[in-house]
Amino acid sequence: MFKRVIQSLLVVLLLAGFADVSTAEFTVEMAVNLVLDQHPNLRSAAFAVEEEKGEARQAGLLPNPELELRGESWSVARGQNNQMEVLAGITQPLPLSGARKFARQAGEAGVDAATQEAFATRKEIISEAQHLFYETLAAQEKAAIVEEIISLEGQLTELTRQRFEHGDLPEVDYLRASTDYGRYQATLKEICQERDALRRRLAHLCGVSPDEVETCTGSLAPVIEDFPEEASLKDLLSQSPNHLARLAYEDQAEKEVRAEQRSAIPEPGLQVGLRRLTEDRTNRMDVGISVDLPLFDRNQGAIHAAKARVQRIRAENEAKYQEEFRELTDLLLKGKRFLTLAEHLSTEVLPKQETTQQILESALVMGGASLFEVLAEYRSTLETKQEILENYANARDALIELNALL
Repeated sequence: MFKRVIQSLLVVLLLAGFADVSTAEFTVEMAVNLVLDQHPNLRSAAFAVEEEKGEARQAGLLPNPELELRGESWSVARGQNNQMEVLAGITQPLPLSGARKFARQAGEAGVDAATQEAFATRKEIISEAQHLFYETLAAQEKAAIVEEIISLEGQLTELTRQRFEHGDLPEVDYLRASTDYGRYQATLKEICQERDALRRRLAHLCGVSPDEVETCTGSLAPVIEDFPEEASLKDLLSQSPNHLARLAYEDQAEKEVRAEQRSAIPEPGLQVGLRRLTEDRTNRMDVGISVDLPLFDRNQGAIHAAKARVQRIRAENEAKYQEEFRELTDLLLKGKRFLTLAEHLSTEVLPKQETTQQILESALVMGGASLFEVLAEYRSTLETKQEILENYANARDALIELNALL
């Protein structure tokens, strides 16, 4: 009887890995596309670019001309009629200092910075979607591993119960098997709750119903070729959207210094008008030039502040570049380390455990191994699978964060 039970157990265990449920697939590419289609931060970044374009356009515009209308009246001699002089003219500042040109260039640098920040925002959104997708996928696969363990523990508990009832095993073996079975059930419940919560978060981020992300499909494990070479990190970082945006802000600040310096140069105002004497009805041209005298305000305070702003931004950019480079180096080393460990467990340790499993299964049928030895080896194998899964998940997280910075 027990031989038939053991054989049935082996059949169940061997077929457990081949069970498949046909469900709709939801890939990381689908998640990313759905998020990019409706994420509000992308719209905000696009409007930020348009805002900078408007400010750049406004910074280069000439001031409007001033219209002057004036009338004067006076008496030339006693007994004569009053004379009336009417003046109609226009005053237009002449853009000779070049301040507006540099102000417009500063605005264009702001457009470049906002554009690069929009690219960086897009990468952050992609990273957010990928993180949540692979976190959900990892929880899904972890739940499958624990379900496999529970299947083994259920078979173990049933067998120990039968053998205990027949007096072949002490009660403590049955209680131990039953306790382990209950512990794994509680673990599975916790993992399933986490998985379902992640699915709801992913569905909300993608703007779809949770039913559409019921089954995430894809490979949690990255490949070593996905990671950049350490020697290329500086070049890649120097072309990253965040770094280019910071350089654009630095260029904008430098252009603002030039604009402040040029604005200290007085711009002349050209006056052109017509004077008319009402008494004799004669017309005269009125032409003049006015220039401010920069005796009291030479714009030195604003120029000093603008120069200090350039130095501050440059120092902040250098510090941020060094910080990001250190972070990239750490992420690269960490990701490769997790991936190497997972590959070692997958190619060196797990095959040996599976071979040992097969040997013990054959020995069990022949009566040369105990049931507990077989099940212990199954547990060890499944625990190795969990460790491989965790290392692949950590490697994937490191790769996503690394790509988000580049």
